[in-house]
Amino acid sequence: MSTSWMSLYVPVVPRDLRIGDLVMDNEMAFQHYFEYMLPMGKVSRVDFVSKPNREGDGMVTSAFVHFSSWFDQGTTYQDIRGMLERDDEVRLSGGASSFDGSLLDFVSAVNPTRRRFITVKINKAPVKRAAEIPKNIHQIINNYGLMEGAIEEQNERIAELTALVGRLRRTILEMESYEGEERVPSVIEDDDAMGVEEGEEDDGPMKLAELA
Repeated sequence: MSTSWMSLYVPVVPRDLRIGDLVMDNEMAFQHYFEYMLPMGKVSRVDFVSKPNREGDGMVTSAFVHFSSWFDQGTTYQDIRGMLERDDEVRLSGGASSFDGSLLDFVSAVNPTRRRFITVKINKAPVKRAAEIPKNIHQIINNYGLMEGAIEEQNERIAELTALVGRLRRTILEMESYEGEERVPSVIEDDDAMGVEEGEEDDGPMKLAELA
């Protein structure tokens, strides 16, 4: 049996919430808990929201757990769904170990002797994540053309710099030579403008296909 709602709301996430070796302070931890340790269903994402608490002396973190599908054949899903639709909320004190199936309690990460829990409710007004708009074939071709143009400009610049280096090397060699005398040994002993090492091939300017 499926439901019309696909999202749960956790009004307060204790800052020191932990179950087993899992510290519940990030999206991956919540995903693992609701998929494997509870389990309820396949989690698509988790959104966290922080706001001042009622006393105004700190912040409270809430979580919105969004599902892409339910494990609706499981007992846990059936029980929790029934309680949520009947009582509007469920208090969860732990879950099953994903290693051996043993029951684990929520505890304080600072003091494991102190128990913790979370309250979950139906998220009746979920906010959809903005979808990335896929590029059509015309946009892809246009982007490809822009990339080709940028690479061509780089190749032209490389050719200009290569010619400049060659001219500078020849100028230095001429300055180190004296008419009628043996040339003073130069710090530049070859006339290769790009300084290609022996045994290496100069492939020339890079082509777009080589980047693929």
